[in-house]
Amino acid sequence: MAKELPRETYLAKHVFDACLRLTAFYDQCHEGAVPELERLGRTVARWETPILHWHRARLTNAAAEGTNSSSRTSNDSGRSQTGLEVELTGHLGYERHAVAGRRSGNSR
Repeated sequence: MAKELPRETYLAKHVFDACLRLTAFYDQCHEGAVPELERLGRTVARWETPILHWHRARLTNAAAEGTNSSSRTSNDSGRSQTGLEVELTGHLGYERHAVAGRRSGNSR
């Protein structure tokens, strides 16, 4: 199946082999004329450079990406907050832009 080919790309021993596997994946996505597969092909193509970097260095920035895109929560005012904002609110004891934080030395 075409959708399994990106996973198999990570089994490649060398970056050249990974390129060949990605090319085969793109071909199958395009030939199938299935909108979902074409969309998947475009998405993987946007990530091609980081995928190939992994084959060169065997390193990924997944941990940083996971931390940066922490789940969003909603505060009392309905405004969406990142995990860091929630943590700061808990630590400082007041919401962002709240009057309580003004001139306290802990403004954010």
